[in-house]
Amino acid sequence: MMYMLEKIARFVSALFTPLLVPTYGMILALWTTNLCYVPLQSRFIVIVVTAIFTYLLPLLAIISLIKIGHVSGFSLSNRRERMFPYIIVLFCYLGCSFYLYQAQAPIWIVMFLMGAALAALISCIINVWWKISIHSASMAGIVALSLRIAIDEMNVSNMMPIIVCGVLVWGIVGTSRLILKRHTLWQVIAGGVNGFLCVYLLSALV
Repeated sequence: MMYMLEKIARFVSALFTPLLVPTYGMILALWTTNLCYVPLQSRFIVIVVTAIFTYLLPLLAIISLIKIGHVSGFSLSNRRERMFPYIIVLFCYLGCSFYLYQAQAPIWIVMFLMGAALAALISCIINVWWKISIHSASMAGIVALSLRIAIDEMNVSNMMPIIVCGVLVWGIVGTSRLILKRHTLWQVIAGGVNGFLCVYLLSALV
């Protein structure tokens, strides 16, 4: 039974890795707000560029760090090995934010990525002393984005089911990290608070 739970937890952790969550957030933003009226090709380009910046480039960087022996694996379970990958993710998020700004995307989308970058920076700093959960932070950021879309009435569809699903997935991801013993409960909670506040507050500035 425990083996099956761990297998499911690994799948959930991989599916909702912090490297993929910004792309999920961008899909959410482009299909649930008035941006859904933007031509499909343009939205697809934004999704692809976001995935390159926030998934492909950090993934290639982590593979390189593994090859040179700086980190032991993709899970980054060793707190001391997390510093460089976090810094790489931070700069990739900032690069994606700059791209969106240059592409004249709505400022609230730019601030979503800036919020994610800020959460990564805070996680990087805290990680010097304590292994805060960036999985929880990234999922909390999605929930914060969904709430901002609903509160600012930018949605073209009912956001309540999306918000509820986001909270449930956030809980499932956090539970998965506990099952795998990657974090303590407080580390998962702290990561969630960090991600939620960074995205929610920065997107509220616009």
